[in-house]
Amino acid sequence: KASTSAFLTWLSRLQDALSVAT
Repeated sequence: KASTSAFLTWLSRLQDALSVAT
């Protein structure tokens, strides 16, 4: 599903943001 792909993309970006914040 496209929604799933978008969610995975968002999750990846979220993790990247957390890595920068840490």
